[in-house]
Amino acid sequence: MQRIVYTLAYVSIGLWWLFFCVSRLAFIQLLQNITFQFERPSVNADVVVEATQRAYAYSTAPQGGGSDIFFTADELSHLRDVEQIYSFVRLLLGVAAVASLSLLLVSVPKQKIDLRALFPAGIFLCGCALVAFLFVLFFSISFPLFHMIFFPQGNWQFPDSSLLIQLFPDLFWQLYSVSLMVGMLGVGILCFLLYRYWYE
Repeated sequence: MQRIVYTLAYVSIGLWWLFFCVSRLAFIQLLQNITFQFERPSVNADVVVEATQRAYAYSTAPQGGGSDIFFTADELSHLRDVEQIYSFVRLLLGVAAVASLSLLLVSVPKQKIDLRALFPAGIFLCGCALVAFLFVLFFSISFPLFHMIFFPQGNWQFPDSSLLIQLFPDLFWQLYSVSLMVGMLGVGILCFLLYRYWYE
């Protein structure tokens, strides 16, 4: 039981770091270096920049108002649904990370910390990286399936002419998934290296 608790603690800390550091950094970098480079003859470059920033704001924090100068009502509805999921994941990982750090801080002085749990934690994180790899490999299936699971209300499908689709094309999400895969793989390998350092 203790091994499981410490494994979950290491995994929680790793996922929290990925969510708040790697995930945000990759998202912003991809927006700046990939999404803005797509040719959109019908969309002014200044509009692209401001609309993307507003989309990011809508999907990461509650925003007031029922209309927007850039997005349709359906697009706004989807962005707000994304924000609810984002907020839930942020809260869940935040609470888990705080609890995990508290456990480790209490355990270190008593020398009861279980570093052997780093090995199963590494396996779990590498498994998550494999899932991300399969997500990208079968993107045409996994992306719609993901939306059908997390957005069963069905407000996630838009025409190709939709500004939201132009701002966040499939390539954007594929590269974003790859960045998460690399991050999870890196943290998983770090867990293996730390385990080997202490026990081999």
